[in-house]
Amino acid sequence: LREQLTFGREPVEQGAFSPGGLLTYRGDQLGTENFQIWNLNLETRDLYRLTDGESRNGGFRWLGDGSLAFTSNRRNGTDMDLYLLSAKALAKGESATLAAELPGQWVIQYASRDAKQLLLLEFLAVDQATLHLLDLETGKRRPVRELEPGVSTTLGMFGSKSRELYALSDRGGEFARVFKIDTESGVWTKVTGKYKRNVEEVALSGDGKQLAFTLNEDGYSMLYLQPLPKGDPRPAHSIPRGVISGLRFSDSRSLIFNLSTPTTPSDVFSFDLKSAKLTAWTKSEVGGLAKSSLVNPTLVTTQAPDGVDLPSLYYKPAGDGPFPVLLWMHGGPEQQSRPSFDPVIQYWVATRKVAVLAPNVRGSDGYGKTFLALDNGNLRHKAVEDVGTWLDWIAKRSELDATRVGIHGASYGGFMVLAALTKYGDRIRAGCDVVGASDLVTFLENTSEYRRDLRRCEYGDESDVEMRDYLHSISP
Repeated sequence: LREQLTFGREPVEQGAFSPGGLLTYRGDQLGTENFQIWNLNLETRDLYRLTDGESRNGGFRWLGDGSLAFTSNRRNGTDMDLYLLSAKALAKGESATLAAELPGQWVIQYASRDAKQLLLLEFLAVDQATLHLLDLETGKRRPVRELEPGVSTTLGMFGSKSRELYALSDRGGEFARVFKIDTESGVWTKVTGKYKRNVEEVALSGDGKQLAFTLNEDGYSMLYLQPLPKGDPRPAHSIPRGVISGLRFSDSRSLIFNLSTPTTPSDVFSFDLKSAKLTAWTKSEVGGLAKSSLVNPTLVTTQAPDGVDLPSLYYKPAGDGPFPVLLWMHGGPEQQSRPSFDPVIQYWVATRKVAVLAPNVRGSDGYGKTFLALDNGNLRHKAVEDVGTWLDWIAKRSELDATRVGIHGASYGGFMVLAALTKYGDRIRAGCDVVGASDLVTFLENTSEYRRDLRRCEYGDESDVEMRDYLHSISP
């Protein structure tokens, strides 16, 4: 039976039980995105903040010796350094201490079983990230592989042997796949095949004999199981089509993960590897919507004038139409419209009989590195023009009413709303922008310091005169 554990006003980003049985979680603070880490005693409901209450704190890990590791920009507001809160300091109510200065943006991936090493992700841009090993006793770190332009290694985990790592990387190809890394020799060995789609979720069994991974197939998560060290992957056909996250081995015989489909909210499932039996451990609600009216999308593709194929999820209401249309723009830009449950989309389609088109314009994730970079820098206007391509597609569909088109988006999706309203105002009747940037120059000048360089890699450097003029020219 599912039980709600936190009741605060701010969203919780991460949760785990501490060695002492308390609930440790990371949550937003007053909408600032300066996340704080808390300990909650579930019996007494006493709440203890473990961080300073001001800085931005990244993901945390409890280590085998009872200490807490997390990243924070406490030192200068920009760099995500590593902090450690020892079990002794925690018991005394003392603060965490700086364990290693880490210039740039860093994420804790995993801790070694002996609690002597951390595997860290250094993130420079969506197409440039790498892994480092950090010795917790000396504070020294070394890259598993140096940063390489156009190479993104986004996930790493310790193998069953001390010198062995498994990593998810697009090194040597368009799409991410799994590699085994010998940390002493530096040799990378391919584990998964060269699929024409990204490997996303990866899990390794405790004995190191099985690998589970998902492929992003047009937004759907397809689960595969592969014996190690060498074996052919086999698909898990009994999993409903949707989006899988949080993939883990619970033991050598079963997997656990979250699964959301277009018509069912995210729930926790276990999957028996031998019997292929899928068991639901939670049952989430759909907010009063009639389940029988919920709609599965179809995948549709159109082609931009320059030949780029543009995929989209198309939610069509029941009936013949003609239906008004809502363009649903995702954020990022490096995100992807995916077939997971969205109650707002289902409300429009099932209750209001509005067709929803959720496009993946150029620059979206899930279709390879080349597609991901097609909107970078002075190519941003091409992504806006992709909206025009979808308006043309709508106009050719007899079941859709091209005179009643709206557009909605948040964050980068909000920018796309404003830009589309500016460029195609005669073809769009209504727009809803949620926290979107209206001027890319002032956005870059005023966004938080810790992420300014990350955004410059995507949008361009506003301090360059030519780029500044270009950004002004496309800002709505």
